[in-house]
Amino acid sequence: MCGGYARFGKKACSSHVIKEEVLKQTIIHDIQSLMQQIDKETG
Repeated sequence: MCGGYARFGKKACSSHVIKEEVLKQTIIHDIQSLMQQIDKETG
């Protein structure tokens, strides 16, 4: 969550909330894609 939002509310900025599970899955997917790309380049 945006630190400004946490301290000052929606007058400072929007909440910018990203659910942890969504973030983790996105990161895992990106890492897997990068690993596949590396395997293709070195294979």
